[in-house]
Amino acid sequence: MDFQEAFAEMAEKVESGAVSDDAAKVLILAQEHFNHRRDQLQTVLTHKDTVIRFGDDEDAPQFEPGTDLHKGFITGIEIALWYMGEFPVRITERDSEEEE
Repeated sequence: MDFQEAFAEMAEKVESGAVSDDAAKVLILAQEHFNHRRDQLQTVLTHKDTVIRFGDDEDAPQFEPGTDLHKGFITGIEIALWYMGEFPVRITERDSEEEE
């Protein structure tokens, strides 16, 4: 088996699987972190017609709405959200029948 075949085999989508409780906790924490970051980016888009300020100081850099920098920043956020997509793992509870 060459490298490409081995990689293709590893990259196949897994439909389901079981993990230990500790592993499930790590996945849940990772999913919460991922969702929090997506929410932060989405908040920027929700308020995309306002000044974007980098910090709380009066001297903090800012992008005024309608400027090329502002448009580019918003476009970058949109691309980041598209690239991130959805969390790649779905976590569900095991059925008691499956546990046996």
